[in-house]
Amino acid sequence: MTERVKLQFRAEAFNLTNTPSYFVANNQNDAPTTNAVQGAGFGKIVITNPNYTPRALQLALKLIF
Repeated sequence: MTERVKLQFRAEAFNLTNTPSYFVANNQNDAPTTNAVQGAGFGKIVITNPNYTPRALQLALKLIF
């Protein structure tokens, strides 16, 4: 803008492709939705990772004077 005033633009992206992280449950052999037993969910991916974070975009403007 001028010599004494500056404008800074910043863009950040996290998990840009929005790729899901599938969850394999441990020690839950009695649950019918896990792949550990031959139940209704055998051979199917039915749950994503509980720590999964979806796509996040962040924009920022910074005025320095």
